[in-house]
Order: sequence, then C-alpha cells, then structure tokens
Amino acid sequence: MFHSHRILKKIDRFYRKISEKFVSVIQKQIIRLLRNLFVNKRKRRASVNAGFVLPTVAMVALVVVLMTTAILFRSFERSKHASNVRVDEVVMNAALPALDRAKAKIEQLFGDSRLSSSTPSDYSLDQVINYNINQFTFGDETQLKLIKDEETLKTAWKYPVDTDNNSKFDSYTLYGIYFRTPTTNRARGVLKARTQPMDTGTVGNECQSLATITGNLVSTYGWYKVGEKLKKSIFVYTTIVPITDFTRLNTNKYETFTGNKGFVALEYQQDRARIPLSNNTVVYEDDLEIASEKGISLNGRILTNGNLLTAATKSIRLYLVSSPKSCYFKEENSKVIVAGNVINSSVTENSGGGDVQVDLFDQSYEPNSKIKSDVINNTNKTVPTSVYGNTAAYNDEAYAKRIDRLVQATNSAYPNNTELPDEVKQEIERDVADDPTLDPTKVRDEKLRIYFRKRTRRVPYAEIAQGVDSLKYRSYDYETNSPLQGNGNSLRPVDEWVFPFNPADGKTATNYAEIGIQENGSNKLYLSATNPVEQAKADKEQK
Repeated sequence: MFHSHRILKKIDRFYRKISEKFVSVIQKQIIRLLRNLFVNKRKRRASVNAGFVLPTVAMVALVVVLMTTAILFRSFERSKHASNVRVDEVVMNAALPALDRAKAKIEQLFGDSRLSSSTPSDYSLDQVINYNINQFTFGDETQLKLIKDEETLKTAWKYPVDTDNNSKFDSYTLYGIYFRTPTTNRARGVLKARTQPMDTGTVGNECQSLATITGNLVSTYGWYKVGEKLKKSIFVYTTIVPITDFTRLNTNKYETFTGNKGFVALEYQQDRARIPLSNNTVVYEDDLEIASEKGISLNGRILTNGNLLTAATKSIRLYLVSSPKSCYFKEENSKVIVAGNVINSSVTENSGGGDVQVDLFDQSYEPNSKIKSDVINNTNKTVPTSVYGNTAAYNDEAYAKRIDRLVQATNSAYPNNTELPDEVKQEIERDVADDPTLDPTKVRDEKLRIYFRKRTRRVPYAEIAQGVDSLKYRSYDYETNSPLQGNGNSLRPVDEWVFPFNPADGKTATNYAEIGIQENGSNKLYLSATNPVEQAKADKEQK
C-alpha cells in the first residue's frame, strides 16, 4: 500500500506530457487558422459580408480554447482529487496500527494484577500506567507528555513510519489513550474521555427510559451505571504527520515527506463493562450445591467457578429475573454460568434425584403465556449417566497440594528468577520495585501459584478420592519425581494435571480426570446448546 506515492508521481508526469502535447496541437491549429484569415484576406475579392468572417472565427476559436482549457482544468482537478484520495488511504492505513497498539495496552492495563478492583478508579489506572510507563511503551516508541492548563497526560506515544516503502521513515504516528472520566461539576477538559459510555440497550423494552445513563457517577471511581452494568469509556486519538524537517534525525533512516500532504485523525471509543456483584443471585468460588428437602426457587443470575450440583427431592426451579414487565428482563441477567460440570446429584450421593426446572429466556415472551423451560436430570447433564456427585465433585485439598508441589519443584529446578517464564519474572520485578519491604521469596511463590493455577485443572474425587495421597497414585510418584515439563516460557505441569482427557483423542479420561464425557449422538455432547449466533439473532434461549 505504500507504493501509492510512486504511482501517483508517475500519473502526474503522464498527465503533464499529455496536456503539453494537447495544448501544443491546439495552439498550432489556432495559429494556422488566424494566419489563413489574415494572409488570404487580401487575395479574396471584396464582399459585403467579409467583415463578419474574422469576428465569427475568432469567437469560435475563443470558445474552443475555453472549452479545451475547462476540460484540461477539470482533468487536472480529477487527477489531483484521485491523488489526494490515494494519499488519504495511505495515511489512514499507516495510522490504523496505532489503534491496535492502544487496544493491546488497554487490555494489559485492565488485566494488571496491581489493580485492586475490577472497577478501578482513574487514580488507580494512573498509578499503574504512569509509574510503569516503560512496560506500556513498545521498543520503537517515544513517550509523549501532553499538558493543558494544570492537567498532564502521559499516556501518549509516537513512532516513525515509512509510508512510501523506500526503507526510510518519512512520517510519525502519534496516539494517546484518554481514560479519565469527565466529572459533572467541572467542564470536560481535552485530556479527558470525550463522552460518557454508550447505552447499547442493556435493559428490557418496558423500561427504556430507565436505561439512560445517570447524570452522576456511581462513585468517584469513574464508572457509570448503564442499565444493569457498570461502564467506563476510554478514548484513543491517533494521527500521522509528515516529517518536514529532519536536521536532527539520522539521514540514513529518515527523510522528508514527499508528495501530496495528507492528514488523517482517527477517534476510537471503547467502553469497558462490568457486571456488579449485586446483579448475581448466587456467586460461589467452589462447587455449588442447590438442594432442599422442602423445595427451593431461585430468581436471577447464578455463577459458580466450580461444579453445579442440584437434584430435586421437592420442587427446585431456577427462574428468570422477575417477568417481561421488569426493567431488567434481559438474558444476561438470568444466566446460569458454570465453570465445571452440571450434575443432577448432591456432593455425597451416588445416585440422581428429581428433575430441576430451568426457565429459558425469550425476549418476545407475552404476559400470561407459559414460560418455556428445560430440565437438569440424569440425561441432561455434562457427565455420564453413571457419574454422580460423590465422584464428580472437586477435591480441593488435592488441587491445592498439586499447586504447592509445582511451586516447590520450580524453586528446586530453577532457583534464579531469570530462568522463570517472562510472565512470572516481570510480575516479581514489578511488585518488589513497587514495595521494597516485600519478601522477594514470598512474592516469587505467590506469583508461581497464580501462574500454575491458570494451567492446572481441578481434581475430581473420581481421580483422587478422599484421604488418598494426591501426589502418589496410580503408577506415578510426583512427590519424588518432578511434575514439571518444559522450561522458561513453556514451563507447565505434566499433561495429566493439565487435561481432563487424553489430548490425543479429546475424550479418553483413563489416567486423566477419570470422568468421561456425556455423548449426545454423533459428534455432540450434553448439555445441548444452540448456535450462539443464531441465539443472539433470535434473542431467545432454545436449550
């Protein structure tokens, strides 16, 4: 795409040659016509109408010249317009990568473990990015500082680009990230986010008037209440400017920009959304068991980071949020999110119970009509029909021992921080630099635990029963032998601790989690699911 400047130069030269030849031919024809008029006039015999010949020819010649000039002018204008369009495309394409850089930095910022909250304040974001600006600056970038009145913004950068692809930089791409929320009691400054977050229709149709963004912030953190979510808007501005003076630059790497000057500015808005904890009816870190001798009804959103175990001795029903008349009658507000398996049994039982009814969301639901539902039972669950809670529930003690053993093995095999994965190494260096009073050994152990938790699956009782040594089982002895494989950035646990099934076929559980899959016909599994794209279009849950 950067060859366009060379092409445009060739097009300009081509048009100049054509126009010069065209004008030259016209001039010769006019001169020949006038010469014939004046020279041949003496040879013609007098006529009463002879006086009209010269003005008429001159007028025709003038019209021809004017039309020719207009055509040439129009041709040059179209050529210039096409040239400007090509230049704009080149400049636009050169500026777009800056948006990708900014999005990567935003993702890294909000995923930073130093943020103490999932809805960090502007001050917390400033602290993380400004005090660790080198971690957010790519190798070819130069950090910039923007100052307006008494405000300063350090989240801006520039880097050189070669727009004509001749191996020399001729322009700079500049971009900045603006995440500070404009307050309601002060005028919005140019170094703040331009607007509040957008409303994307997060509440039901019955209460659209309540979906508008409140005039005041939810708190001083800079997050707005939009429907049932908390949102924060972040803006990125980027542009590419030509280099016109490179006296202080390396002439072997830089050059002045040639060709038509183009200037493009892009604005990008990203709204970060969080679902408040209060929007969930139930939130559980480990296995969640829903059971009752007298029956139970739950209304709303459920989230568990372990298994969901539920079976009815009396009626158990998971309702949607209120009714279609509710301002929060949306699928997102009634989801049941399970990180592990869905099992129709309690933790201690080796048999299943009665059906558990789960309501299905339908945005087009009409009042007084019957709400459709599905059930969790011994067929519609994620584990085989012969597996129940006593074997499918997670053994948290065994899982914790595996994590501790992985940390211990890493400290023995790789005592120096330089031998650790970059992810862990950078986290250790950052935390110790931020707080010199911390014990580096404890920081290292904690960062390794976090690293291995991301790469180690949970342990069901089918694999490690209660009271069984979690490091000595089957033919393995990981208390003596190392449970590690790989090194550096490829450091990870052995496959048996990573995968629930043999990765060779994706379904053999023997010598892995020991819990098979619940097949539903050919190449399908329970729980049945609807294509997410189709479900989103219909705004309706089928299963």
